[in-house]
Amino acid sequence: MITCPHCGSKNSAERALCKNCNQLLERPPHLTAMLNNSSLMDKTTTETHFGVLLPPVATQELSPKKVRLVFVEDPQQTIEFVVMLERVIVGRTDVERNVYPDIDMTPYQAFEHGISRTHAFLYQDGVNVYLQDLASANGTAINRQRLHPQQSYTLQDQDELMFGTLELIVRLR
Repeated sequence: MITCPHCGSKNSAERALCKNCNQLLERPPHLTAMLNNSSLMDKTTTETHFGVLLPPVATQELSPKKVRLVFVEDPQQTIEFVVMLERVIVGRTDVERNVYPDIDMTPYQAFEHGISRTHAFLYQDGVNVYLQDLASANGTAINRQRLHPQQSYTLQDQDELMFGTLELIVRLR
């Protein structure tokens, strides 16, 4: 069990977000080490990690997948990052609630665009990059199709992505 540092609610160790306040849970160091050890991953079945269903993991080492998000309103402005097996959370920083997403959209008017503190996350399986909405208040969309929360969607190069009202183009490499 993990105790939420924000509201004190007890949560199962597999959850990424608190079931009560929907804030990002901090993982104990021993659990982080265990989950980062790919030898513990079941290679043939879908597993649940942090309350999220992941597709089976390939038995070979996963190579990093580069992702670039290009802003529709200003194509010269981009965010580039690498996705490994573990999730990459997209959201906005909230110092008072101790929320620090991996991809912080705060500098891009995240609040005004309706981006939640823990809005969505990306992960990969060695072949594809996936996106999952984390029950965000204003939703996530791929090519104008709103995503169902807690379901994985495969991203393709040139997909139009929306976090709230912020429009981006996905570039995969």
